[in-house]
Amino acid sequence: MSFVDFFALALAADALIVIWFHYDSPVASLREKLAASPTWWVAKLATCRFCLMHWAPILVFLFLYTPSLFVTGTDAVLFKLPLYSLATTNFTRILYICNPRLLATCLSKN
Repeated sequence: MSFVDFFALALAADALIVIWFHYDSPVASLREKLAASPTWWVAKLATCRFCLMHWAPILVFLFLYTPSLFVTGTDAVLFKLPLYSLATTNFTRILYICNPRLLATCLSKN
């Protein structure tokens, strides 16, 4: 695993948490259904942002990175595309939070 992959794993895990807890995400109805059954341990895990922060990197590694270990060459990069796209999305979100004017300037040059 390279440093870029490790950095992408961290950013992708945070992106999944942001998507999961966003009020307008496609999975909001699923999260609300899980919150309605508080006795199930998965429901408690899925509705607690702090608890999910510890498990999201493991899930991202298992489902988005591990399949790329079983193929070689350019196929491995294709298996990592979901990981890299989530990481890029989150990196852009962080840039916008830090300096929205800088990001708007970069995007308007194209």
